[in-house]
Amino acid sequence: MKAAVAGHSVVLPGGIDGLAADLESGSPREVEGLKVERGELDPRQWRRMSRLSRMAASAVAGLGELPEQIPLIWGTAYGESVTSSQVLDRIFQLGPDKVSPLAFQGSVYNAAAARMSLIFGLSGPTETISAGPMTGLATLAQGISWLEHHPEVLVVVGDERGWAVETAYGDKRVGEGCIAIRLIRGDDFEILDGAHASARDFTTTLGQSSIGALLCWLLLREATVERDGHTALTCRWRPSATTDRGS
Repeated sequence: MKAAVAGHSVVLPGGIDGLAADLESGSPREVEGLKVERGELDPRQWRRMSRLSRMAASAVAGLGELPEQIPLIWGTAYGESVTSSQVLDRIFQLGPDKVSPLAFQGSVYNAAAARMSLIFGLSGPTETISAGPMTGLATLAQGISWLEHHPEVLVVVGDERGWAVETAYGDKRVGEGCIAIRLIRGDDFEILDGAHASARDFTTTLGQSSIGALLCWLLLREATVERDGHTALTCRWRPSATTDRGS
């Protein structure tokens, strides 16, 4: 599976410099200070969005103007776990009749995909993918497959920290952030089944994160791998690859 990158944009603690520092130190940085700015996005839509949806929208905004018909694939390992926890807490504490329908609507996995479509006026097909520790590369692979029927595809992957996710992983660090990638047809990079010898697994240094492998492949230009038990995907640049036009 081969493609090329026409542009990319990231929202993560410390930006690209922070990513390099995290890898050098051997652990993901604390992210409590990560703030998501609205910029020029519609304030009415912004008020209705969860923090995760805001992260995704901010990443997409960094790509500039997009074609209305561009397909959107949203990948998230944990989804709206923070919003879901808040909705469930309110149900248990006050009863189901005290829960806002808007809050419930925002707690589903594809909420961010719907918000991105609305705020950027996208009318193309959308899909939401959640594949645990392989979410990042699985979403990218699906984006490549859609290039068979579309000239370009918007791939957005992201997750946020929350007590439910951190409790589930125990002592393991959990990272957060979002990345938006505009894919076009080409042969600059490829995704392969299995873990190849040249690929690195960045989970130990960047923590549990759906964007870790994508960040290191795209920004550091290293071959990366994501694993889930005996299943693995590898992403690597091809020798003919050119530098993309991302920010």
